[in-house]
This record gives sequence, C-alpha cells and structure tokens, in this order.
Amino acid sequence: MIKGSLQATLRSASIIFGITAIFIEFTSYAVLKIGIVKDVFRSNGVVNPDHLRFQGYDWRNEKEEWGAWHIPNSTARHVRSCFDVNYKANNAGARDNVEYDSSLPKNSILLLGDSFAEGYGVSHGETLAEKLKEITGRKVLNFGTSNNFGPVQYYLVYQKLAKQYPHSSMVILFLPSNDFVDNDPSLIDLYKDRHRPYFRQTGSSKFEYFHPTNSVKRERFLSNANPYPQEDILRERIRYWLTYSNTVRLMRSVRIIKSNPAREGGWFRATPIQAKASMFYLSKLISEAKSSGVSDIVIFAIPSQADIDFKRKTNSDPNSQGWVKSLEQLSDTDRSLTFVSGFDLLPKDVSRQKSLFLKCDGHWSANGNKWSADIIAKYLNKPSQY
Repeated sequence: MIKGSLQATLRSASIIFGITAIFIEFTSYAVLKIGIVKDVFRSNGVVNPDHLRFQGYDWRNEKEEWGAWHIPNSTARHVRSCFDVNYKANNAGARDNVEYDSSLPKNSILLLGDSFAEGYGVSHGETLAEKLKEITGRKVLNFGTSNNFGPVQYYLVYQKLAKQYPHSSMVILFLPSNDFVDNDPSLIDLYKDRHRPYFRQTGSSKFEYFHPTNSVKRERFLSNANPYPQEDILRERIRYWLTYSNTVRLMRSVRIIKSNPAREGGWFRATPIQAKASMFYLSKLISEAKSSGVSDIVIFAIPSQADIDFKRKTNSDPNSQGWVKSLEQLSDTDRSLTFVSGFDLLPKDVSRQKSLFLKCDGHWSANGNKWSADIIAKYLNKPSQY
C-alpha cells in the first residue's frame, strides 16, 4: 500500500515537473521571440547547437603575463550562421601559417590588437595581416588575439614576446568599443578568476598593472572537445540541445546583457581614467617599439558598427573626444607615429559601411579587412630591401 502510494506520488510529481518545464520553455521562447529580452545567442550568429560545439576556443590559453593567447601549434574550428573557419597558431602562438624565428625579414610589419587583428570569423587569407602582406609585399607578424584583450596586454605581449622577432614597422589596431574597458579593474568580478592584467593608477598620469590574487593560469582556456566517446553521438547531441534550449539561452542572455562591458557607442564613452590608462600604455608601447628600432608606427582606431550607429543616432563628433585629440597631438609631435581615425575614412554609402562587418557578428568581414589594409598601407614607409 505504501509502495503504491509512493509510486503514485512520484508519477504526479513527474507530471507536474514535466508540465512546469514545458511551460518555462515555452515562456522563454516567447520572451526571446518577442524581444522582451534580446537573444544574445541568435543575434551573434549562434542559431543551432553545433554553433555551441565549435566556438573556436580549443586553441586558446591564458597563462602568460598578458593573459589571453593561443596554444602554440594548435588549431580550432569556429562556426556561426555566417562563417565556418579554422584557426591555426604557429610556434609562437600567433595566427600564421609559417613559423616565427630570427630569420624573418628585417622589414617585417608587426601587427598588434585584439580580435580584429587576429582575424576573428574569417579565413587566414582574409585576415588584415594577409591583406596587408599582399598590398605591401612585406611579411606581417600577427600578434593579435581575441578573448578580452586591451592596451595593457598590447604592451605586454610586445615587451614579453613579439619584440624579439625582426620588424621595422608596427601597426596597432585600437578598438574603442571595448579597449577602454578591457583592463579596467572595476570588471575583475566579471572575469572572475581569469589570469589577465588590469591597470592601477599610481599618479596623476601614471599607472601600473597587476593580476588578481585569485587568477588561475590555464594551459587551455576552455575545451569544447566532445567529452563523450566518438560513438556516443546521442549523448553529445542531447548535451548541446539542452545547452541551446530557450530556457538556458534566456538565462544566459540576461546574464550577458547585465554584465557586458562593451557599451553602445564605446568610442564616445571612455571615462577619464580609462582614457588616461589607455594612452599611458599605448605611449609605453610606442617607446618600447622605438627603442627596438621600429621606424614607423600606425595606430588605426576602429569604429565598430555600434559606434557608427551611435554617431548617426546622436550626431556626435568622433574627433571631439579627448583621447582622439591626445593621439592626434602625439602623432603631430612624433614623426615616426601616425594616428588614423577610421571614422574619417568610412565609405559614405550605408550599405558599403555594413559590408565591412560580418552579417552575424560585429567583427570585420573580408571586405572590412581589405578596406583597413588599403588605408593602413598608405601610411607605412615604403619597404626596404630584405
């Protein structure tokens, strides 16, 4: 009698649980579909479970002084609704198909920056580094990387790694959309125990960097490898289907929207401390490069699609920003440095502007990389003999 009563109770509880789960799933679908909460997954091209399986993390680590980097001689696949690309890191952990050593041409161009420099979402031949190589006829060393990479890290990856390889020119891609916030210590809680540097003010215009005491160095940042045996396809599919359920997507979208540091119109919204810190580390990077024999440096400020939309909506002046004036002044007083504002050189036609970016993502498309390479090449010195 007791056993039968217990079974009946369990059946009732299972039915209630099932109905509740279906209701929550349906409600989550409606909330995302109507747009009450932005579906961050779909808006970034993640439209099926396979896009969660191949997120391009398998080649990333986070153990060096500068934090985010690539595992040397590693590969990864990255799939979204508008691209399906394979990444490859060379012996130095840079995105390139050739090894880096002391035999590289002395007139090589060294590229620094975040995911735009790395070539996020495009094939190797469509990256800025390769387009710049085609135009200039010079080797381009790609030291850009994704995964929250800002000016403090540009300086550190150059000082600790990149400067050892032959080069005479440098290109720094500066992305105001998130470069001002990437190393801001107020975001430590957002990045939890990640091993990454943050700035700390030590004087009116002086800074130092530090790592959180709880940061964890990782040989592999995050593995998306299938945790199940090759033949257990069903369990693998169930895992990714559950991860892509409307309920999980809604919860994750809310969390991402709440914590996302990249604000709309980041070009126009740097705080005084963020701007000072960024200019401080860019200046240190420039000094370090010049002491290493670099004869010309180009800083290219990238307007994101969100920045372009913000300017159009608010009629804000991109060149009135204090950090822009600082870089313009630095460029005017240093003959080896050229600051280029991408806003000044955008195509006038809105459709052409949109073609610079991936359809499902805010990064440059192949068109965007070609556009920026054409501009940057004009400001680099003519190549010398190898």
